[in-house]
Parts: sequence; structure tokens; C-alpha cells
Amino acid sequence: MNANKQSVLNIQIQQHQFGKQYDTNGKLYFINDEKYIYDTKNQRISYDRGSLETINKATKQVIYDRDIDNSLSIINLLSGRDNRIEITNEILDKFGNRISFFMNDWDLKGDIWTVPSTGRPIKIKLVLAVEEYMILNIDSLEIYPNFEIPEFEISGFEIIDLRE
Repeated sequence: MNANKQSVLNIQIQQHQFGKQYDTNGKLYFINDEKYIYDTKNQRISYDRGSLETINKATKQVIYDRDIDNSLSIINLLSGRDNRIEITNEILDKFGNRISFFMNDWDLKGDIWTVPSTGRPIKIKLVLAVEEYMILNIDSLEIYPNFEIPEFEISGFEIIDLRE
């Protein structure tokens, strides 16, 4: 993720909360450290230099907001730029190079698996509690000199602006 090229990651997310599992699939369009878009069938989340735009395609709502100080970002985990991350272990297992970490201010532990020869991320697991965790499987990662992000028309959508 530290390359100076744009990337498209196909991601499957499994979220386990309160005894239920929620699954989503989507594409993460990574333009640079300050601009990226996660797009699924039901929503699109865009981050651009501290501004967030969340489009709920099902309810036809657009929410504008600002990034919260000290927030957790998957992009920061993938790039290794978040200095709050304490690496606790690093081993080679059947999935690849597993890097275990802990974030004290979030009381969060997790693992990142990468391809040993390239460092390409394969999987991320974030554990909030025993039965509350999230798994991101990165099915593919394509690098491009530049790409076009599909447009999504929001005319007629309800607008909620929380940037005050």
C-alpha cells in the first residue's frame, strides 16, 4: 500500500457481533493515503482528505461527515503508518506471514496476513472481544497507473450533513 500507484482491492468482510455474522463484498479503490473509496452493492464510503461521504443506496441517503481524531483506519493498518500499533508477534503460518498487533488506545488486537515474498495483504482480523471480531479477506489486489471509479448518481437522495 506504500506504492505510488493506484490500487483496486476486492474485499470480503465478515463481521461477527452479538452471535450473528454479517457478510459484505466490495471493492476498495485506493487512490492515495488521503483518498479512497469502498463500494458495495448497498453502500459507498468515500474518504477524501478528512471528509467522509457515505451513500446508502438502499435508503437513498447521503451522509457527509468529517474524520474523527484518533480513529482507526484499515488504510493505516495496511500501510503501517499508524504509530499506535504495537507488533506483538510475527510468524509464518499456513496462510502466509502473520503479523499480530495490539492497539492500546482502542483495546484492540488483530492479525494481518501477507504474502511472504511480496508483502501483499491477504487477510486482516480485528478482535474487539471474544465473540466480536471482523475478518477482511483481500481476494485480489490490482495496481494501475490510474483508473476510473464508477460514478454513482445521487440526485433525489436525502442529504444529511454532519460536518458542522
